[in-house]
Amino acid sequence: MSSIIDSLRGGLIVSCQALAGNALRSSQAMALMARAAMQGGAAAIRANGVEDITAIKEKVTNIPIIGLNKEAASAEIPYITPTFEHARAVAEAGADIIALDATARPRPGNISAAELIRRVKTELRIPVMADIAVFEEGVAAAAAGADLISTTLSGYTADSPRIPGPDLNLVKRLAAAVPTPIVAEGRYHNPDELSAAFRCGAYAAVIGKMITNPEFITRYFISHTSRTGALSSESVNPETRDIDRKDTLEILQLINAADATVAAAVATAMPEIAEVIDQITERMKRGGRLFYVGAGTSGRLAVQDAAECPPTYGVSPELIQAVIAGGPEAVFRASEKAEDDMTAGGGILRRYGITAADSVLGISANGNAAFVCSALEEAGRCGAFTAAVVNNYPCRMSELTESVIYLPTGPEVICGSTRMKAGSAQKMTLNMISTAVMIKMGRVTGNFMTAMRPANAKLKKRAIFMIRELTGVTPEKAEQALEAAGGDIRSAVQALKKA
Repeated sequence: MSSIIDSLRGGLIVSCQALAGNALRSSQAMALMARAAMQGGAAAIRANGVEDITAIKEKVTNIPIIGLNKEAASAEIPYITPTFEHARAVAEAGADIIALDATARPRPGNISAAELIRRVKTELRIPVMADIAVFEEGVAAAAAGADLISTTLSGYTADSPRIPGPDLNLVKRLAAAVPTPIVAEGRYHNPDELSAAFRCGAYAAVIGKMITNPEFITRYFISHTSRTGALSSESVNPETRDIDRKDTLEILQLINAADATVAAAVATAMPEIAEVIDQITERMKRGGRLFYVGAGTSGRLAVQDAAECPPTYGVSPELIQAVIAGGPEAVFRASEKAEDDMTAGGGILRRYGITAADSVLGISANGNAAFVCSALEEAGRCGAFTAAVVNNYPCRMSELTESVIYLPTGPEVICGSTRMKAGSAQKMTLNMISTAVMIKMGRVTGNFMTAMRPANAKLKKRAIFMIRELTGVTPEKAEQALEAAGGDIRSAVQALKKA
């Protein structure tokens, strides 16, 4: 039993299923699809129903078959092998692993998920893949003895709200909480999302529609590419085509559902973000500066992040600077034409005296803003470290930089309004970069911003609170120490600890 599970480690499981109405709805077609997936390197095949499992078993002989037996619970949400009788039929058809519904929903026959897992393992002696929707169900399935836990049903039950992309957070939480191998499944559409799942701790992953359903694949690519050739952030979101006919609450729900995918998009780029942070920090420790360069929304986000570093971390305003197309006026009033200036960005960096010790981070949703590209070209000529934060890939900026942070946020709620998901992802990424760089530069003690300069009453109260937390003294002593140290929180803390 363990050897079967071991064979899935780090592998891609291909789901070969075609339901009623699909042009490929035949057991023979699924068997051929499974054979092709095996030849392509699939670690296992996931198949539904006795007829399909039997047919696939004849064509696929050297990788495991994960069998299931769906029974409709509603038009959209099926039960997956909900009873022992369903499981027995799957086993008799030749499945090597049985996938079953381990959600907390009431099921036919009123058998609990835990009891079903126990019976399959003890009576049928076949490994169990527990399909769950929420974290608590995964923990319960692990405790019940499931051999694998799959996030298959995340977003498909009443207590797991659906998000457009994969539920990477669920994968990460389960991988950290239970020893049972976690299988990432549900709405994985591209290699970036698949890689992110493995970085989040997935043992294996399942992809179905994006490999085995030509109708879905065709619709997906059409919906993610506009007729003008624009890339995903500029294309039409099929989920919000009728948003102009929704009431206020429905509009907000659509926007909120789209926003819920942003963190997952950022999660796919964690290794690249970490690489950029390390490169920036290395140069900053040698006296280098960080320049953000952007246009429009991206530029305004850059200005905000750079402006907040001096008061938060007590650094010079020259250490982290923002360059926005159109200049300072563009912060308050849009200057869209400035984005197309093919020389201005480079000219500004020359005036700043950019050197090989500096880092330049270009930010653009479409990744092709001429102003930003000119700045990156100049930075490259000077030997500075260059990186890009983009929401489309490949792009011109990816050709000009050493590192690329690609944030796959996809189509916006309002077509082309990249101040929404794309902007939110960029803001999250800039937060991560500046915060992590400042931590690595020693501007944080524990999780307190002790390099902050208390320039107003609010910040003074915050400084006194930090001193109290770090030393355990009274508010009065903390305030006295802060004043004696001339407002330097770290010096105040050190003096109190020595006293």
